[in-house]
Amino acid sequence: MRNKKLLRKVGITLLAGMLIFPTSVNAVSLNGHDSFIVENGILVKYVGSEKNIVIPDGVKKIGADAFSYDSSIQSVTVPKTVKEIGFDAFADSNVEKVTIEDGVQTIDDDAFYNCKELNSISIPKSVTKVGIQAFDNTKWFDNFTNDFFVVGDGILLQYKGTSSEVTLPNNVKTIYEDAFKDNTKLTKVTLPDGVTEIGTNAFYGCSNLKSVTIPTSVTSIGENAFKNTQWLSKNTDEFLIAGNGILMKYNGTSKDVTLPANVKIITKSTFYNNKTLQKINLPQSLKKIDESAFSGCTNLQTVVFPASIETIGNSSFSNCTSLSKVSFENNSNCKELGGAVFINCKKLKSIKLPNKLTIIYGSLFYGCCNLNNVEIPASVTSIGEKAFSGCEKLASIILPSSLKSIEFNAFGNCKSIKSLNIPNAVKTVNSDAFKNCSSLNRITGGKGLTTVDKYCFDGTSWLKNYKGDFVILSGKLLKYKGTKACVNIPSTVSAISRYAFSENKKITKVTIPGSVKNIGEEAFMNCSNLKSVSIKNGVNTIGAMAFYKCPKLVSITLPNSLRKLEGAAFMDCTKLKSVKLPNSDVDYKDGIFKGTAWLKNYKKDYVIASNGTLLSYKGNSSKITLPSSIKRIAAEAFSDAKGVKEVIIPSSIKVIKDGAFSGTNIKKVTIQDGVKEIEAGAFVNCYMLTDITIPASVSKIDTSSFGSDEEQYMTINCKKDSTAYQLALYYSKDSGNKIIINTI
Repeated sequence: MRNKKLLRKVGITLLAGMLIFPTSVNAVSLNGHDSFIVENGILVKYVGSEKNIVIPDGVKKIGADAFSYDSSIQSVTVPKTVKEIGFDAFADSNVEKVTIEDGVQTIDDDAFYNCKELNSISIPKSVTKVGIQAFDNTKWFDNFTNDFFVVGDGILLQYKGTSSEVTLPNNVKTIYEDAFKDNTKLTKVTLPDGVTEIGTNAFYGCSNLKSVTIPTSVTSIGENAFKNTQWLSKNTDEFLIAGNGILMKYNGTSKDVTLPANVKIITKSTFYNNKTLQKINLPQSLKKIDESAFSGCTNLQTVVFPASIETIGNSSFSNCTSLSKVSFENNSNCKELGGAVFINCKKLKSIKLPNKLTIIYGSLFYGCCNLNNVEIPASVTSIGEKAFSGCEKLASIILPSSLKSIEFNAFGNCKSIKSLNIPNAVKTVNSDAFKNCSSLNRITGGKGLTTVDKYCFDGTSWLKNYKGDFVILSGKLLKYKGTKACVNIPSTVSAISRYAFSENKKITKVTIPGSVKNIGEEAFMNCSNLKSVSIKNGVNTIGAMAFYKCPKLVSITLPNSLRKLEGAAFMDCTKLKSVKLPNSDVDYKDGIFKGTAWLKNYKKDYVIASNGTLLSYKGNSSKITLPSSIKRIAAEAFSDAKGVKEVIIPSSIKVIKDGAFSGTNIKKVTIQDGVKEIEAGAFVNCYMLTDITIPASVSKIDTSSFGSDEEQYMTINCKKDSTAYQLALYYSKDSGNKIIINTI
């Protein structure tokens, strides 16, 4: 189990000083405790320096890494309001003593991993779950002397005894992962009634274990729990059933197998590569079939799933190349069919999926080349990647009205599908979804579509034989098939999809009507001869790289209806000399006009849009005070201003947005009182930034606003107890940072 920890260590090394976290955090004072940053009941980070810590009442969860690598703490009391101690919460810290009050329920993976000084911890009976390696490399765990290391609500963490025959105490309910692993002395083990769970690898490698008594109270046996034991390997029973109906092994040789009536779970790979099995009769008691249970049973022909079945695991019938009949009984309780369950079942012809299914996972029927009929229930909302890819004989498909998304290559190479109706609830059809469906000649519906990705219908008869220059589906212009140099997009078009004109070498002029609300990403990318673009009032959004590398485009007037202009929209349009920005409140992203003649030859120091967004700084001063006319700073606005060393940010800018100063050579920043927020990545990779002043008016700072892949040396000037003060404490806790806090 050390591989997982190694990956965690590598991740920390690579991100040292980067401090990238998935949340935007306000510095919060909870019940007057200013040493804790808390967001929505989650203790995100401890920023104090006390040795003896009492976590305040009201905290519901101790978040990932909240105390990790903290060298100052010696003792911690966790109150009863806390329900969960998160992943790595105290990992690699110097904590010596932990008191957990009754009420805590879960201790996650690695929570106290490598706390080498931890020698005392109290775990109440309220704790019902302990994650893997939660206490590994601690004195408390390593030096425990009793035979049975039991904590919480009957969780056996490890057996420390030396007996060959072991009877577990009556209070044990859960046998922890690796609890007896590689114990070669063990020959016999008896589990008491009341044990419910045997963890992954619990008895793995107990090579002399011959006798095991498992009570019917056991409802879960983890992967490889008894692998490489004589009890399992030498068992000759036709059906090895343990606990409450858990089928662990089949030793029979029958072609037609009827499972005993008490079987509830078929464990992973139980019938794997069984070449004799032709038919399996599943009992009405069956609830779950684990991953790869029947994978590679190349002569299995028929399966009927009982109404009781709830879960069928990943690849459970994969490569059953003779499987031709699969059915679910009426009123099926099946809610989950995992990924690749029937992959490469080449003789399967027809299937009616259960009514409680909500997601068709990836590669479910991939390569089922003879599948010609599938009934998808009205409950399904998503069809996953390659779910039906390669089902060459699937002639028709009725998509339910509940469907919202069709993922990458979901029906790729379904060469027999002739017609398709896209339900109105579908918002997204991802790339290659129906690629090479060569017989598909009719497509209807799709009124709710917002995204039709690249190559969705490439290789279909519908696209090949589409009459007219413009391929339009429910108002979405998917592709231009014409040969004209001057193109007037019809007023029936409401959106131009991704790649609709990209790489077109013939068009020189295009007129986009006001009916179009969205110009998709890369829609006109690399149109090498495009010289003129007229965008009428009505367009709201121009997507990322929409006109990227159109080298002959010389001018553009953006309409006042525009509300969003995405990154690199006109990047590297090298001859673009004239740009008229709209008089509207546009959300400008990064690098929009980078590499254009307009930006290169702009005469003023500040390129400012009408709504006060600074698009680029063109000056060469080393110290600048941004003018009060600036309200926002677009990402990468200073990307080419390598000479700027000091910046004063006025109160007119309320939010310093993502990427505003990222990657610059700025050394000193002064933020004036009145600025409210600093977004994620605003100063990321500012390697030379050593001094910043943040006023108390800044009440929200994302934890990844600063940082780099190198050590951060920085003085933060701020008022005590302000958000900036807590941020400074936050950063100073990271071993990759050298932070000086100067209170003002």
